[in-house]
Parts: sequence; structure tokens; C-alpha cells
Amino acid sequence: MVKDTVLAGLLLAGKAVVAVVREVLERAGAVLQRVRVVHDLQVRLLRLTAMYRQAQVNKAWIYRHWYLK
Repeated sequence: MVKDTVLAGLLLAGKAVVAVVREVLERAGAVLQRVRVVHDLQVRLLRLTAMYRQAQVNKAWIYRHWYLK
């Protein structure tokens, strides 16, 4: 009788722990998803910056070689 009550209590406690761990993992996953999105945006910004710089170099080269001759 007591053994059944203890086992039932342990089962309930185990279910509660599983629910808490699941919630923590879901929140951690959401945070990681946000980090991935921010990282993707940073990479895109770096690429755009590199493209802009290359365009400036190209513009300067064209100016020097076509208009200054």
C-alpha cells in the first residue's frame, strides 16, 4: 500500500521533471533559432558591404582609366 503510494508520487514527480525539461529545451531552441536569424542577417550585411566596396573600387577604376585619359 505505502509502496504503491510512493511509486505513484515518484511517477508524478518524474512527469513534472519531464515537462520542465521539455519546456527548457523548447525555449533554448527558440533562442538558438533567433541566434541563427541574427547570424544570417550579419552574414548578409557583410556580403552587401563587400559588394558596395567592390562597386566603389570598380567605379574608381573606370574613372581613372576612361575619364582621365
